Amino acid sequence: MSVKESASQTVGQVVMATPAYIRLPRTRALPYGDARVERAAAALPAGTPEWDLFEATLRRYHPELRAFAYKFLRDPDQTDDVLQDAYLRAFRAFPRFDPATGTQIAWLYRIVYRCCVDEWRRNRRRQRLLQVRSDASTADFALATVERITFREALDRLQPEMRAAVILVHWRGLDYETAGAILGIPAGTVGSRLTKARALLRPAIEPADGEDGARP
Repeated sequence: MSVKESASQTVGQVVMATPAYIRLPRTRALPYGDARVERAAAALPAGTPEWDLFEATLRRYHPELRAFAYKFLRDPDQTDDVLQDAYLRAFRAFPRFDPATGTQIAWLYRIVYRCCVDEWRRNRRRQRLLQVRSDASTADFALATVERITFREALDRLQPEMRAAVILVHWRGLDYETAGAILGIPAGTVGSRLTKARALLRPAIEPADGEDGARP
């Protein structure tokens, strides 16, 4: 299933046909065959309710969780690595999940989001090291940031908190309350993050002087 097809899944919608690449074999392996999760699952007796519920939850929500992570990171290998870590965290925490605190999908989204942020920060540190080693001047870097850029490039430069809000509201089409439940913040904070994000994205959306339209 492509990212575009995964994105068409709606929050709370049951996935009727599980794509072949995430079907769980009889050994109860998780998507991508994460050995750490498999070892944890192997420690449970067969038919453990917690595992059966977790497996069903992953089958149901994996496509849209992967689509979100890919949109956030824009790298398939990093996306798969992040989902393995997120699913391991979710598996360990699943017996303590309290439906009174929110829906399963919001809970899973929040775990995936936090893992995406961790990966984004690790990437930033690596990029900064590369930048220092290449002896790029501060002036050159500052000039690059004010040049006209595409919307995709502008989105990549947003802080992760703002990027997640943009993806959830403008790409997934969620309302502020649902996005806030996923991010663990009030709906009003979602709105303020979007306001800041729109201001930063505006140069990539609005045409510059003398242009008929923004760059594609």
